[in-house]
Amino acid sequence: MATWCNKPVIVKQSKIVEQKGTNERKRQLSSANYVKGNLFKRSLTPWPPKQAEQMRLPNRQRFSATAAYVIAGNDDLLMEILRWLPARSLLRFKSVSKHWLELISSPDIYRLLNPNPTTVSALFLSKPSSSPIPDLLPLDGNPPTAFPNLLPSISILQSCNGLLCCESLERNEKNNPDYYICNPTTRQFTILPELPGAAIGVILAFDPCESLDYQAICVRWISSLPVLYRIEIYSSRTRSWRPATDDSFTTPGYINFRKGVFWNGAVHWITESRTVLSFDVNQERVLGEMVMPKIKDWNLRSIRYFGASRDHLHVVLISGACAPQFLVYEMKRDYSGWFVKYKVDLRALKTLFSDMGGSNFDISKLRYRHLTILCLARGENDDESFLVMRTPHEAVRYSFKDNTLKKLCDFIAGHDIDMASQYIETLVRV
Repeated sequence: MATWCNKPVIVKQSKIVEQKGTNERKRQLSSANYVKGNLFKRSLTPWPPKQAEQMRLPNRQRFSATAAYVIAGNDDLLMEILRWLPARSLLRFKSVSKHWLELISSPDIYRLLNPNPTTVSALFLSKPSSSPIPDLLPLDGNPPTAFPNLLPSISILQSCNGLLCCESLERNEKNNPDYYICNPTTRQFTILPELPGAAIGVILAFDPCESLDYQAICVRWISSLPVLYRIEIYSSRTRSWRPATDDSFTTPGYINFRKGVFWNGAVHWITESRTVLSFDVNQERVLGEMVMPKIKDWNLRSIRYFGASRDHLHVVLISGACAPQFLVYEMKRDYSGWFVKYKVDLRALKTLFSDMGGSNFDISKLRYRHLTILCLARGENDDESFLVMRTPHEAVRYSFKDNTLKKLCDFIAGHDIDMASQYIETLVRV
C-alpha cells in the first residue's frame, strides 16, 4: 500500500555512515541519499484529481464535496435518500448518470419508496366522448406532466393507487373496445390481451403495500334467465386472462359494473337495493353483501360519492330536507359497519360560496343538486382531508378542518364532467 508523504524518506542513513567511516564516503552517501530521497518522493502516488481539488477548498466546501463523493459511491445510502423524493424528481435524476439510471429503474427502488403512495396531487377530468382527452386539475399548486396521448380517443374508467384503467372509444374487429393499464407518471402503458367475450365492466386492483403486481377484474354477462355473470382475472405477472374460481354469480338487482371501487383486497359495487356487492380478489369469490348506511329519505340520488382514499372506503350521502347536509361515512376495516366520519352543513356551505367571491354565476341560484363531489381525499392526518366539488361553473376545494372553500378553476358554460380520476405519483411499471 502506498504511503502519502511530503518529505524524502532516508532509510537507516546513520548506520551506513558509521560503517564506512570516511568523510568522502559520508559526502557520497549524503549525496546519494539526497538523490534517492528526491527520486522516492517523485515516485510516490500523486493525489487523485478530486482529492487534490478538495485540498484547495475551504473546510465547509471540502466537507460538502467529500460527503457528496461518499454518498454517490454508496448505493445503500443513496437509495435511502432517493426513497424520500417525489416520483417526478426521480424520473429527472435518471439523466444524472448511467449508474443512477440503472439504480432508479431497478425493482428495488419501488420497494424502498413509500409503499403506499396515496397523495392525490391532481384530478383527471373526463369529458363526454365527443371530447375524450381529459383535462388536468392540479390540487397542490404543482401540476404534473400532461396526460400522455396514447390514442386519438380513450376513456378513463378508474384510477387505483397511481395506475389508470382506460378503454378505447374505437372498436376492434369484434366490435369490442381495447383496454389499457396506464401509468401517467412514467407515461407508460400496456394493452390488455383480447377478452374471450364482451365485458360489461373492467376494474383495476392494485395495492402497492401488498405487491407491485396488479390485476384487472372483468365482469361478463353469460345468461339472462337466470341472470348470471362471470369474472375473468388478468394478472400483470402472467400477462394473460383466466376465469375466477367462482364459476358464476347472480346479483340482487341492477349494478353498474363500470363503477367499482378497489379497497381492502376486494372490488366493491353499489347495487340498487341499498347494498354493496364485493369480490375478493385473492380468494377469487363473491362475498356477502354489505348494507348501506341507513338514512331516513334514502334513494339512489342520495349517493353523491363512492370511493377510496389512503386505504379508507367512503360513501357520501345527502340527507335532510330542513337541514340538508353531506354525511361522509367510512366502512370499518373488518366490514362490521359504517360510521360517520365528517358532516358538511350545506346551508353554511352556500354562505361560504358567497363569501369566497369571484364566482361567475349567481350564488342565490345554486341548488344542492348542482353540487357534484369529484373527489374525497384523505390526508396523512385527518386535518389535511378535503373534498373537491364542482358547480355548473367552477371547481372548489373544501377543507374539513376549518370549513373553508378555495376556488380551483372556472368552467366554461356547458362544460360537462363525466367523472374525475385521482392522479397519484408512482414509478411502478405496467
